[in-house]
Amino acid sequence: MDKLLKLLNAASWNEVLAQTDVWATRFMLIAVILLVGGIAIQTPTESDTLRAGLAAQSQQEYWRAESFFQDAAILAPDDFRPPLDLARLHLLEHVDDLAQSEVETARNLDSTNADIWLTLGDVASDQGHQQDAEHAWLQATHLEPAAAAMQARERLGLLYEGQGRLPQAETQFAALPASDTLAQYHLGALRLERGDRAGARQALEAALSQTNDAGQRAAAQRLLAALNQWNGSAHSEQLLGYAYVQNNLPTLAKAPLQQAIALAPKDANARAYLGWVYLSLGSASQALAEERQALTLEPGNSFANYILSLLDLDAGHYSSAINDLGRALTSDPQNPVLWATRAEVAEQLGDLSFAETALRRAVDDAAGDPQFAVLLATFYADYQLGLQNGVALSAAQEAVALAPTNGLAFDALGRIQQAMNNFSAALGTLSEAVSLAPTNATFHLHLATIQAILGYIRSAALNLRKATVLDHLNGPVARQAQQLLQDLPPSSI
Repeated sequence: MDKLLKLLNAASWNEVLAQTDVWATRFMLIAVILLVGGIAIQTPTESDTLRAGLAAQSQQEYWRAESFFQDAAILAPDDFRPPLDLARLHLLEHVDDLAQSEVETARNLDSTNADIWLTLGDVASDQGHQQDAEHAWLQATHLEPAAAAMQARERLGLLYEGQGRLPQAETQFAALPASDTLAQYHLGALRLERGDRAGARQALEAALSQTNDAGQRAAAQRLLAALNQWNGSAHSEQLLGYAYVQNNLPTLAKAPLQQAIALAPKDANARAYLGWVYLSLGSASQALAEERQALTLEPGNSFANYILSLLDLDAGHYSSAINDLGRALTSDPQNPVLWATRAEVAEQLGDLSFAETALRRAVDDAAGDPQFAVLLATFYADYQLGLQNGVALSAAQEAVALAPTNGLAFDALGRIQQAMNNFSAALGTLSEAVSLAPTNATFHLHLATIQAILGYIRSAALNLRKATVLDHLNGPVARQAQQLLQDLPPSSI
């Protein structure tokens, strides 16, 4: 470098400067210095910029991701990838008008890409336009890349299944590879509903042997158990229908339950389960009719009383709902779902003491099911109860132990630790909640709050911005985050 500087000061260089455009020459000389020093600045490529945008998006820094994607669009105005990435980003934010505009731009640049048609369908679905979504996803199934085409088939299968278009749903799932465990599970469920028991067993066992998803395993096992007990009787049809109810597949539960009732008209359980099917499909009047028939046959039927309580709650009839749940609990006093629902009613009515009692009973009767422990811990965190005697902390620690991958459990524990002024522990726990559920706006808000308390202002500001964009800029969490952001020291934001 010393030799270079001497050369720049030599007479020959002064002559060059005298004979050439001064600014152009100086620009050239600066470039020479940077190159010799090994620090030459390279203009980022479109691919580099897109990667940077996707990295920012994965960290929920959507505002930075948007800037990168826009820069990439400027660098390569004829490439469909920047507007497609922008469309997907806006879809995450549920800013559907911008997502629609960007994905249309991408389609105008390339109408033969499956990813574009997949995203077109996703935007339409997010807007509630299922017919448009179906059209776009169907287009995607015939195009490349293959991964996007397969995702489109999965979406179509789920759409058709939810709409009760079962043959079309089966066609889509059957076209997917045997390694797709979601497709195999639904394929098994659909085949079982139409009576293809051998085909159902093959698909369900394939799903069971390959999946690592605990929920999917349990769902497949329930259907296989119902299949093993099926013998054409009313009871076996009822068991099959109930397995679908447990798996939240109302369109598939309907036929076996109706068959069970046809074979045994006085089967109160089948009618109670069918009432749930109608409620899930949006027909409250049919649900009410079935539950009333079930209770006429068996006044103490716990499931019928439970569904009746949901109908009463939806209508605002709290006293009736309490009576319904009381009858259900008389018949089934150790059912944690009934106790949790009773706690929810008490909470809505402001009876926190009874709500706590009911939730603790739900946990005691749940045989280690973590969802009820998480409900109890969240209750304590929300209402700041049980702090003085350690009850809240113990409940939250139990929830974390039972649900070590559940962000809600860590969020509840962190908020309880914060309320007990154990700020350093709260910081670690709330950070873990965000790590487990990075797209949960509320978790980012809670983490930002403890960061601000501890003086980590820049980190707090970053998480508040994340909370804002994750709550679609104008939700209740976003508004609270924006207010807290304004309250932070201005020089630190």
